[in-house]
Amino acid sequence: MTAPKFIYVLIEASVLRSASTCGFYLPPKFHDEGFIHASTRDQILKSASQFYGASTELLVLEIDTSVLSSPLLFEPGRSGTLYPHIYGPLTLGEVSRALPILKDDSGCFVLPQDLGHA
Repeated sequence: MTAPKFIYVLIEASVLRSASTCGFYLPPKFHDEGFIHASTRDQILKSASQFYGASTELLVLEIDTSVLSSPLLFEPGRSGTLYPHIYGPLTLGEVSRALPILKDDSGCFVLPQDLGHA
């Protein structure tokens, strides 16, 4: 599979603030799983709803795959759908943008309009 121009990492705003002190992000489960979970643009809302439904400060980190220094593999999730996995730390310099994902009046996440158009 050819990597898309952008992949996306969902992260709580407070976690990103903590990561900014060291300059990179590794999720707490990295040492158990060995990778950072990411999404394609089409997978963001499903992942946000499934894993961050109660979040009130969710961000999506937009990552240009051409500048990613850690290995990127597309591997099947539980459903068999291929998801991008980043096998190493994500430096904050590799993040194109951090955009909030807001909820609509019915409580569903809505993608930022210009996502994927950096």
